[in-house]
Amino acid sequence: LDMATKLAQLQIVDKKVEHLGSGIYRITAVAANRGFFTTHTKLAQRARAHLPVRLEMTPSEGVQIVTGPRWLKSEGLDGETGTLEGEWLVRVSGNNRQVTVEVFSDNAGHDRATISIEAGS
Repeated sequence: LDMATKLAQLQIVDKKVEHLGSGIYRITAVAANRGFFTTHTKLAQRARAHLPVRLEMTPSEGVQIVTGPRWLKSEGLDGETGTLEGEWLVRVSGNNRQVTVEVFSDNAGHDRATISIEAGS
């Protein structure tokens, strides 16, 4: 049972919104492996017998990605210290001012966070 608490576990650990002016905002999100073990073994990485860890940002209607890929990937995150950071510039033009950030892996779970973009924040 003690080993189960040490397995890789993905979590969104930080999220920030910075207003840059003219309806443009910088969104930053950091996902981390909170488990002791790595998300993928070195053997699985070499054999490509796994899906990479993905950090994905989904804008709501009225929010448009200006720069940055919709999703990022990593072949694996080290235990306790492994992180994956995404940064996007978005343009906000509607009333539904939020984005959803999700991190997921085939064997380390997933986590989701909704980030509200406040006017002038």
